[in-house]
Amino acid sequence: MLERFAVFMFVSFVALPAAAQESTSGRYNIAPSDYGFVRMDTATGRTSHCAKRDDGWYCEPVSEVGEAVEATVEALGHALSALDARIDVLADDVAELGRQNRARAVAEAPAQPTSVPAPAAGGFAVRVMERFVSMVRDLKLGGES
Repeated sequence: MLERFAVFMFVSFVALPAAAQESTSGRYNIAPSDYGFVRMDTATGRTSHCAKRDDGWYCEPVSEVGEAVEATVEALGHALSALDARIDVLADDVAELGRQNRARAVAEAPAQPTSVPAPAAGGFAVRVMERFVSMVRDLKLGGES
């Protein structure tokens, strides 16, 4: 009888706690703490601290770092969306200013002469210069279309 009691005590104090710590196949992982135990739900990742009170055991959720990170990521996502919208508005404003500047430049551009006045002594050099100016004018007008 004394031997059975000794075996029972051995199993109770040594084998069962070791088996409980090694068992991770269930839904909850449990670890001892100073005032009770910590329970982690392996399906959801939520952690609770459980302790005995006057009228029984109670488990309260532990503040999750993951939840705080998710909230921060969500807030940053909203801020990023707001910044993207602001960038779109500013890009539209820049495009409108570019259109206004081009219209103003066209309206304020001085009238270009249709021909270059020839010096009194005409010749080959004058005709080459007139031809060159005409080609430059044609290139400028062709680039604005």
